[in-house]
Amino acid sequence: DDDNDDDDDDDDDDEPSGYRFTASFPPLPGATAQERRLVKWRCIGAVLGAVVGDAAATSVQWVYDPEKLQQLAETQRQRGFRGLDFMDPPANEHFEYEVGRNSPYGEQALLLLEALAKDKRLDTFSYARRFAAAFGGDWHVRCKGYRDASCKGFLRNWALGRRPPESGADDKQINCVTRLAPLLAAFCGGRSGRDAADTDVDANDSHDDLLHRVVEQTTRVTQNNKEAVAWATLGTYVLDPVMCSGVHPHDALPRALARVEQQMQRAASAEEDCAADLLYMVGGHMYQPWRWSRWAGVKETVDELGRNCHTPNSYQTPVHAVLFHLGHGPGALLQGTTDHAGKRGDPLHGHESFSALARTCQDVFVATVRAAMRQGGCCASRCGVVGALLGAFLAGILASAHAHGTGDDEQDGCDRGGWEAVVRLGGEHRGKHQRKEGTKDEEAALAFIPREWRDKT
Repeated sequence: DDDNDDDDDDDDDDEPSGYRFTASFPPLPGATAQERRLVKWRCIGAVLGAVVGDAAATSVQWVYDPEKLQQLAETQRQRGFRGLDFMDPPANEHFEYEVGRNSPYGEQALLLLEALAKDKRLDTFSYARRFAAAFGGDWHVRCKGYRDASCKGFLRNWALGRRPPESGADDKQINCVTRLAPLLAAFCGGRSGRDAADTDVDANDSHDDLLHRVVEQTTRVTQNNKEAVAWATLGTYVLDPVMCSGVHPHDALPRALARVEQQMQRAASAEEDCAADLLYMVGGHMYQPWRWSRWAGVKETVDELGRNCHTPNSYQTPVHAVLFHLGHGPGALLQGTTDHAGKRGDPLHGHESFSALARTCQDVFVATVRAAMRQGGCCASRCGVVGALLGAFLAGILASAHAHGTGDDEQDGCDRGGWEAVVRLGGEHRGKHQRKEGTKDEEAALAFIPREWRDKT
């Protein structure tokens, strides 16, 4: 929650310090066409879910006063709106972002998406240079942009000639997790393979080994902090299996904690042991929201754990919100992995039609994002994490049901309408998205996002 500073941009192509890490996007060995298709839509669902969730909450980002939040909610109700999403005029007093613009967390995640798409691989020096060019200089004046702590710290280090990983700020706030969706989408499910020859990864690296290196090096570009790396690693352990394999979030969290235990056992050096110890400490914070999701609502949990930008609460609370809404109400119908039909062998998860399933998925997404933002504080980051985790899961459910031939010709009730989000390159509209009419696959997989929310983002 820091004020803007005037940081100089440095476009020098030299690398006076640091280490340039590169990694090619891996293939999916042995995957069938259907598996590749489901992975694709889960990845897109995670990225778009994060983007839309973040943008929906930007108008009330950093509003901490409960009385003010209550007044805003009542005003929205009187105006005919059911939540604080895309509130116009915005109530945020820290920056002047128009309705639908992504928060600083979303903007930084989109910058990483742009870097990966343009470079066609991960290149930490190129990513850092793009970050400096995007958010340095007079960006905060031209675009009325807001620089958070890690952004300012990175720009100071960059101006001093420090390059990745020394470019990163000594910061461990939630940025390390909110940027994961595009990064994991690029490296989802594969192992290094033969394309690793001209990069800094081993061709024989497993998927886990590859992710560990990629996540750490990407995090350190802007947050050169061991605890930030640990939180990003834990966030990867939770989100990656949902994106890659359609694992239910209720199963993804305990599996992630089991992987933390495995890292403790695998440590083969003092450095690895210290990193595993820190990861173990970070993982310990997640047992509380996991248990509380069975009985404690979102408000009660945020009131107890916190609502600011700092870890652990900034990751605990969105994961809890997802688990709670998938365990209660309509979300409880959505069981099993999305690679196959649900546990009862029913791709519609007990619904009479694809439209009914799509409405349930949309209701769950909207209710969870609204509940997360209603608690105020650093709610844009909270909703971005919610959007990524839920988006991957719900897009997989819908894509799987559609692949089983359960899609309806008439889906008017599920607010469909295909769209493709891409970062608009150049210009001063970073974070806005170009739209084009999508395929039936797009319309089905992304039906969990309301059309109105798509149009406003």
